[in-house]
Amino acid sequence: MKKQSTISHSGFTLVELLISTAILGILSGLAIPSFFRQWEDERLNAANKTLVAWVDDLRKRAIQNSIPCDITFDLTNAIASSQCDHETTIKQSIDLRNLISNSNGINMTMIEGTNRWTFSPRGTTTSAAELQLSLTGSDDLGRCIRLMAPLGLLRSGRLNQEGQCDYTTAS
Repeated sequence: MKKQSTISHSGFTLVELLISTAILGILSGLAIPSFFRQWEDERLNAANKTLVAWVDDLRKRAIQNSIPCDITFDLTNAIASSQCDHETTIKQSIDLRNLISNSNGINMTMIEGTNRWTFSPRGTTTSAAELQLSLTGSDDLGRCIRLMAPLGLLRSGRLNQEGQCDYTTAS
């Protein structure tokens, strides 16, 4: 007597594999641009927070040491440098493009005021200014830093759809 074998051929058909691959491709096509936009937004947010903290630390240094401190922005290279109490050399600097990973496209634009911010020994300033951070090739992403005169306070905001800085939302 011959033994009948019952071998089960379980698996996926070619049509099932093609359909599942197509669905996966469509979902990936929708998710990847959103992921990259969020990634760019987080890099820009990190650069903004880093710069605000650095400027605020310099303001606190001016108050603690009772000396005037200046910040000079190199808008072309996205670098900020500081000098306190009429030092002859630059004491500190921050290079946003090198500090934040994969951020070679960070741009600085001075919207209002000058490229030189000065804090008095009391931490105050005589001029208001607004600095905008953006990424190359991204029109709708942006962050803003406002120096408020006369108190020398810093505000951080997000660039809205109209190209204006909104300081009511958290960055």
